[in-house]
Amino acid sequence: MRGQLSKQELNKALNHHLNGSDISFLSKIDEDYALDVLADAFQDDPMFCWMAGLEEDDPERDQKMYKLCRILNAYVNHRYFSGSRGVALGVRTTESLVGCMTLAPSSCARERTVDHIIAMIKYGAPPMYKSKDKSKYGPYALKRMEKLKVLLKKRKKYMEGTK
Repeated sequence: MRGQLSKQELNKALNHHLNGSDISFLSKIDEDYALDVLADAFQDDPMFCWMAGLEEDDPERDQKMYKLCRILNAYVNHRYFSGSRGVALGVRTTESLVGCMTLAPSSCARERTVDHIIAMIKYGAPPMYKSKDKSKYGPYALKRMEKLKVLLKKRKKYMEGTK
């Protein structure tokens, strides 16, 4: 088995394959556009919809889902745009960014508490934590979001001993 893949190795391999394509590396400058693309992409995701607990006939459902998806994707992906955790790639047309994905090499798999604190300061709390927005989501939205922490614990357990 090979050792951990470094950020430099990942960047080098991607550079080799990206030359001449419509796919490019994204940076902090692209973050707002990329978060818009990611928010659009996850609005109908079953896990996000379950977490939000919104009624299908809610007239503000699209706006609420967009807000939730954008902030949660910001939390998860902000370190990729700076390059400190991995890389963000985007697909552009002549007008705009139309696709986005983030990749983390194995050397950057561990999440740090300080990253969550920085995200909280930079982006604010998710809407379910805000008293003015809490009632706009389903009655169990906050509990459902909190339950997802089990996934992080299980991931950490399964990743123990890996390099």
